[in-house]
This record gives sequence, structure tokens and C-alpha cells, in this order.
Amino acid sequence: MSIIGYFGAVRTIKLHRNKLPASFSGSHDEIEQATKTYPDWVQTLLSCLKKLDSTLIKALRRHHQLFTFTSEDSIDYLVLHVELIKEMYSITPHVERLEDSRKSIKHTMRDACEKACTEWLNALITEATSTEPDDDKKKLLSFLEVIDHIIQRLHNASRVQAVFEKIGIDYYSLMFSIVDQKISGHIQDYIKKSSAMRGTSSYQLYLHINDVLKLSGKIPHSELELGRYHDWFKDMVGDWIDVAANKCNTEIKRAVTSLDEVVTITENVKFSQSALSAAACFKRIAAFWNNLQWPRVSEHYSFMTRVVENSSNAARFYVEESHKNLKKKGFHHDPNSKEFVVTQQLCISLNDIEYVREELLKLPETLQFDQLMSRLAAVEGDNQVIVARKSLKNLIESADDEVMYCIHQAASSVGEQISNDITAHLKMIMEKDHKVDFVKAIDPLMQYLVKNMGIFHTSLLVSVLEIMLGKIWHVTVHCFAKVVQTRLGQKAAKRLLGTLKELETFFNANGDGLPLNVIQSDEYKVTYKTLDFQATTDDHLIDRHLYCLAEWTRSGDKDNGVLSFSVGYIQDKGTLEITVIEGKNLPALDSNGFSDPYVYIALMPQRRFKTKPVKTDYMKKTLNPTYYKEFNIKIKENLLDMPGSVLALTVYDHDLLKRDDFAGMVVIEGVEIPRLPGGSANIDDPNAPQRKTYKLPLVVDTMTPELEELAKRSHQYVNDFNLLYSQGSSVVGNVASTVTGGLVRAFTLKH
Repeated sequence: MSIIGYFGAVRTIKLHRNKLPASFSGSHDEIEQATKTYPDWVQTLLSCLKKLDSTLIKALRRHHQLFTFTSEDSIDYLVLHVELIKEMYSITPHVERLEDSRKSIKHTMRDACEKACTEWLNALITEATSTEPDDDKKKLLSFLEVIDHIIQRLHNASRVQAVFEKIGIDYYSLMFSIVDQKISGHIQDYIKKSSAMRGTSSYQLYLHINDVLKLSGKIPHSELELGRYHDWFKDMVGDWIDVAANKCNTEIKRAVTSLDEVVTITENVKFSQSALSAAACFKRIAAFWNNLQWPRVSEHYSFMTRVVENSSNAARFYVEESHKNLKKKGFHHDPNSKEFVVTQQLCISLNDIEYVREELLKLPETLQFDQLMSRLAAVEGDNQVIVARKSLKNLIESADDEVMYCIHQAASSVGEQISNDITAHLKMIMEKDHKVDFVKAIDPLMQYLVKNMGIFHTSLLVSVLEIMLGKIWHVTVHCFAKVVQTRLGQKAAKRLLGTLKELETFFNANGDGLPLNVIQSDEYKVTYKTLDFQATTDDHLIDRHLYCLAEWTRSGDKDNGVLSFSVGYIQDKGTLEITVIEGKNLPALDSNGFSDPYVYIALMPQRRFKTKPVKTDYMKKTLNPTYYKEFNIKIKENLLDMPGSVLALTVYDHDLLKRDDFAGMVVIEGVEIPRLPGGSANIDDPNAPQRKTYKLPLVVDTMTPELEELAKRSHQYVNDFNLLYSQGSSVVGNVASTVTGGLVRAFTLKH
């Protein structure tokens, strides 16, 4: 019966069926009653049902050809077809006349659907495998088209699932099972025999199978033949990874030649097209890997390691090629300029390298490291996860180190060229007449830096800018350090110190530039201190030296011995009253294991106080002397409050035949001394205004950096500062302060 006849029969059934009562169910009694009442059309109905039964089932067996699933109409026709069969089977006399094997609508329709799917697939596969018998590649492409067709048909088959479910048939699972049986065997044979199953062709087939399995619905992959497809392709994955890497390197090599093709990201920050192309390669590798979706976790980790290694090598390759190109084209410097001038090409090249580096660092995210680690933990435990994560991390970090090295190398090259210019500017600053205003003296240097740093600031990515600024600052500080290796005059040192401070402010840019912890490096601190010392007068160095000793006293070590004394300034008398009380655990400086200690008291610096030092009597053979010796020194109160004013109590070991040995000293600042309005300061009178009692550890090493600087200015300082310089060496008598040939002699001790 033709399709037109088929639908004509359907219309006849419906026409005659409409003549029946609404309650007509098709039972024997109803049929007999209907035959008596309507003898002509009942026979016609049964005759049509007999012919229609065969036609409907035959059509269902060919429904993939008849109803192509390619349009809404074809799907609607199939739904109507199934509904008509269901309606036909609702007529009992018709069902009773069918063979036993046909009386179950579920069995009959399932059998018909199975045959329809089988015949349809056989036809598709036969057509694909019979064309171009000697061309494996074309065969593969044809087979991929077959799978595409199957995927599309599976998508559409889900839309008729509901009507079959009403009959009790899982149409979709039935169809998928047949697809699984039919194509899995062909795929395995094709993999074994075809020479085209290498490289991207086999990868495309793998992805197609993966797409088919995504449509398996309720059927577990473990129950499908296709579920073992990873076994078929396992030996090919390494080739796929290598092909992807080779394509990436080829694209990168081609892209690097396009360094002059600039892509603007912001108003000033630019990249070359090569960086974007290289980044796209990384994205394609990540897409390839994520599409792979390898199920076995141990193999997954092994393959991922190769992907990460290849990606890391690709980043290295890009950076090496970019750096070669950078040197070849001379982008570091404008050759037409006497001084170094930053080029836009240099900035673009560095941005390119950093951009590719950022893509490299995204690999853990784009390759879904965490997902793999979760699966690995479930299978092999947390310890293996730690090892695996560290291994992958090391691959990326190793490549990142090399990329960073290249950026630092470029920055170092810039620094080398800038260093010559900065050194020349520093020499000009020192040679300028000191009557010239400081701002005018350093202006050429500042203009030079503003010009070049301005280009870097506006043209470089922030991460690269930090590296470049850090390198240039390091070079700048090193230039200062080289200059100060030769002792400078005080005025020259003062000007350079001011220049260094200005540059620190410039590079820090109110916190928007280099952070202070980067600026204040060890070399910077040493250089700053050296300039600071060289720019400071002798008197100020002495003041700072004394202040330093006071600080050391506050934080001293009691193992060196302790000196107790009380002190107070009596305001109405204008007198500083000092009582030396006792010493405890003083150093043993004599061969008998004891000392003959006495305390030498002086207000310093001597140039300010001009008072005569005083001392206690010495105590024989003791390390714990008791003195209770009081001294009154007339001084003006305001002198105590001046910076650098100190009270120094020095302990010596008295010797008859040689110089007295230095045992240690304590120093307190003048501002610490308590002020007493008046009255007796006798410590035995509890009602009198009380002085402050100190118990301070002795300082035995008195060589401060300030004293070292003074010693560099003249060897005389080494001798003249024995009081503070001695480290157990002998010293001499009383303190004086003289000026001879411009040399300040402080604390000279004479018998």
C-alpha cells in the first residue's frame, strides 16, 4: 500500500469509527451488534484493519527512511504513526485475528524499531566504508560524517521517546544500544587497519565517539562497547599531544615575525600580534586537553604532565625567539641618541613576554589541576596528590623562572646603559659650583629620569614596570655606591646625599612606585649612611657617637658588669649632683683575677660643657666595689637638653706601672637626668628631693660607625678616642678638648 493509500485507510478508519457510539470498545458483543445494525461498514473496517496492520508495521520497520527526523513534520508523522498503531491495537477482534507473535503491541513495535535502526545503520556504514576503498583518509572523513548523522538522529529521537514510553518501549535506549553494537566493531577494525589513524584524524574520531557517549542516556558507559573506547586510543594520545605542541611552536615561530604588528590594549599599553597569537596557542592546547576528558586518573596525570611540559616549552620557545628578535632589531636603545632613550618597541617586547608568561601561569586553572587532584586523591590518597601537584607546579615554575630571567636580562641591559648616564650626571652634580642652587644642580638628572621613566610608566604592564623600576633603582644606587668609594668633601657628599633622597622620593612616587622595602636595600642603606657620615661635620658625628653609646647602654649585657649611681640636677643651685654607688661583677683585668676599679665621670661633648672630669678613688682587688662618692658639677641646665649631651661614667682598672685598663662605660642622655627644684640632694635624707638611681650594664665595645668615620678622617682620632674606642686596651689620664689644625680632639686622656 502506498503512503497515500496508507493515509487514505487511516481516514477511512476514522470516518467509520466516528459512526460508532462513543462507548464502543470493540468487544465481540459490540461487533455482533454492529454487524447486525451496520453489516456493510463493519466488514469494510475489518478488511482495512487487516491491510493496515501489515502496512503500519512495515512502515515502522523503515521509519528511519520514511520519517527522516530532519524536520518537525517528519517527527510529527512518526508520532501519528505510533498513535495509529496503538489505536488499532485497541480493537480486540483485530488483535485476536493476529498471529501469536504479533498480539503484543510492545513486542511487535520493539521488533520493528530494532529492525528499522539496524537497517538504517547498516546502510549508513556500508555507504561510508565502500567509497574510495584505497583512500583511508577519505574513508575516515566519511565515517565521521556517519557519526555526525547518528548524533543528530539521537538528538531528534529523544523527541519521540514519550509516545513510545506509553506503550512501554524505551525507544531511545533501544536505538542507542544498536548504535553501540554496530559502530564499535567498525571503529576497532578501522583503527587496526587504517594508516590514517594517526595525528588529528584519530583525535577527531575520538571526539566524535566521546560526543556519542554523551548521549547514552540511561545506559551506563560500563555496559556499552563504546565505553571501552579509551583502550582503543590510549597509544595515540601521546601523538596527539606532540602534534598539538608542534603546531603551537610552528604558530609561535610564525607569530614572532609579526613583532611590528602592534595591538593597542589601553591608550598607551600595547602588545604585538605575536603575543596574542602565542596566547591563543595555549588556549587551544587547553581546549584540546579539556575535550580529551580521559577517564583513567593515572593515565590522565601522565598525559597532563606531557601537556604541561609541552606548554612550558612553548612559552620558553616564544620568549627565546622574542628575545633574539629584540636584540636583532636593536629595540633596547635609540642609536641616534647620545644618552639612553627608551623605545616603544622595547616596551612592546617586554609586554609580549609578560603576557605569554601570564598565560603560562594560568595553566593550573585552564587545565583543571584541582579536578585531577580530587580524582587522584580518591584513587591513590593525599600523599600521591602532594607529589603530583608539586611535580606539575615545578614544570611551570621552571619555565616561569626562565621567562622571568629573560625579562630581568632585558631590564639589566637597560640598566647597564642607564648606569653610564647616571654616573655622568652624578659627577656633574658634584662638580657644580656649590653656590648653584641644589634644585638647579640636579635638574638635568631629574629630567633624564622623568623622560625615560615616564615612557616606562605609561607603556609597560604593571608587573614589568616593577621589575624595570627595581632594576634601574638598583643600578642608580650602585652608581652612588661607586662614587662614594672615593672619599668626598663634605659639601659634595651633602649634595649627593640630597640627590639620593630626591631620587628615593621620585622612585617611590608617594607609594605608587617602588615600595620602600625595595628602595631601602642593603646597598642603599650602606651608601646612604656613608654619604650621611661624609656630609656630617666632626662635631655632629661626635654627638651622634655619644647618642649611640647611650642607646647601647640601654640595651647592654649585664654579663659585662653593672654600675649603680644616682643623679639629679638641682635647679636653684645650677648644680648636677652625682653619687657613684657601687659596681657589681666588674671585669677582672688583673692577673690575680681581680681589678682595682675606679669611675671616671665626664659631661660630653667637652666642647659644649667645658667642665673638668672627676673620678672616684680606686678600690683594691675587687669586682664588686662600693663607692658612695658624691660629686657636684656646676653647669647650665639648658646644656643638658641639647642633642648629643650625655653623662659618661667610665670604669678603669688602676695600674701602677702601665696605662689604666678600660673596663667599660655607661652613658645616659642629658634629657634623662631628673630636675629637682632645690634643697639637699643627700641620698641619706629620705625627705629630700630624690635623684634617679640607675643600675646600668657596662658597654665594653665602643667603636660606633660614627667613630669609624672619624677615624677615617684622621688616624689621630683612633688615638684621641681611646675612651670610646678601646676594647680592653689601655687608655690614658684626663679628658681634654683641643683644636689643632682643624682636628677636634675629644676625650684625650693623659696621666
